[in-house]
Amino acid sequence: MDAGMLMQWFEGIEPQGYTKKRENEDYISVETEKACGGIRIYHLESDICELQLTRRCDGENIFFLHFELKDEDHARKLVMEMISCLIAENSRRTASVLLSCTSGMTTSFFAEKLNETAALLSMDIHYDAVSLSRLYTEGFKYDMILLAPQIGYQLKKIKEIFAPKPVIMIPAQVFASYNGGELNRIVNEELRKAAENRQSQKIAKVMRDIEMNACIFIINATHDIGETRYITRLYDKGDVIFSREYVRREAEHRDIIDILDTTLLALKGKYRIDAIAISIPNILYRGSELQKITYSSLSEEFSQYYKIPVFFENNTNAVAHGYYVQQNTYDSVTYHSQPRGTVGGGQGTVIRGHLIEGAHHMAGEVSAVTEKMLGKMESTRTDDIEKIKESVIDYLLVNIAVADPEVILVRSDLTPDMDELRSGLLQYIDEENMPDLIRVTDIREYACLGTMMYGLFRLRRMKEKELRKKA
Repeated sequence: MDAGMLMQWFEGIEPQGYTKKRENEDYISVETEKACGGIRIYHLESDICELQLTRRCDGENIFFLHFELKDEDHARKLVMEMISCLIAENSRRTASVLLSCTSGMTTSFFAEKLNETAALLSMDIHYDAVSLSRLYTEGFKYDMILLAPQIGYQLKKIKEIFAPKPVIMIPAQVFASYNGGELNRIVNEELRKAAENRQSQKIAKVMRDIEMNACIFIINATHDIGETRYITRLYDKGDVIFSREYVRREAEHRDIIDILDTTLLALKGKYRIDAIAISIPNILYRGSELQKITYSSLSEEFSQYYKIPVFFENNTNAVAHGYYVQQNTYDSVTYHSQPRGTVGGGQGTVIRGHLIEGAHHMAGEVSAVTEKMLGKMESTRTDDIEKIKESVIDYLLVNIAVADPEVILVRSDLTPDMDELRSGLLQYIDEENMPDLIRVTDIREYACLGTMMYGLFRLRRMKEKELRKKA
């Protein structure tokens, strides 16, 4: 597709809910009150289109993708998805805060007062309120949670469930006097601290004595509600020399192609890349269809197309592998991931440096046995904390019996209390056989490091096979 045709097509669309401006031949800017960005064309060996949106309040990318202009329908679809994201961002408040008390009545009244105060002070914050019983289903949609003093005894548990989201108890004096100005000040300060903590996260390093004499390009796809972040990195002998994130709504097969096409083009000539390693969920969209992944088939397909070894793996395995190599306390590690609102999940296990993949890369796909193993439930979807806790305990028990790890990392939003899980497990196993349990929330660094390690492992195994053939 010709770049000029794409720009001409977009210029001819009547903007609704946003403004746009032709800045020059290769850039059209778009903006709303809450976000800005645009379409930019780069004329390299082939024309590259960049779609990018930034949230005004914190400078965070909310949509970012490069792709080669090959297919007209594909290009137009991505442009319109970017515009949908721009409009959706403008319809949401910069910061959303949820208040909770026993019934929700007192905090509902206070939320109204806080919204009035925020409007008077021109603060871009919106407050809602729910009862404590609804907090666990509604709270994940918000940037911050405020608890009324009368449920302050729940603070520790609620902080654990919603970490790293800021959760605070409203000071009794502020709550009793409905001091909206003071609470708005407290909220602003806590949100600022949370943003600083996100930005200060360090890149994980390998702590093990592992041969790393290779240059590996990695992609890790991490999906959360309404957003997929693709983290790309180039590791040269274990050091990060290139890093970038791409943001889309869903995880798509075509996204990986777009990222590889443009990034490899940019890195070509600067670095000799030995292999590509990609960690993704076990399902991806292909067009409008959600399909289950066959990792070996994808590896073969991409290796043939890009003329370089490409290795796909499950992103749960990547987290386990990444955690293993960035510490030297545990020699056997399991990572259990339980998506919010489900009794299914996935596990990755590393024993003395060896990642357990299984014959069909299915090792650890615990959701596959949900019905037969937990036959107690009509559906795998639930927000019942007790049922989710029960399923986590069952899955961990099976893993302990089979793999006997020294530590299990648990990512399960609704079961944050490791002591409760430990007590549940001790009903079935002895204390001396109990592994350490560690709760994890942000797994991106582990996932990136583990993806790189998987690429090294598969590349080494491939070269060893070639040497045996020659011998």
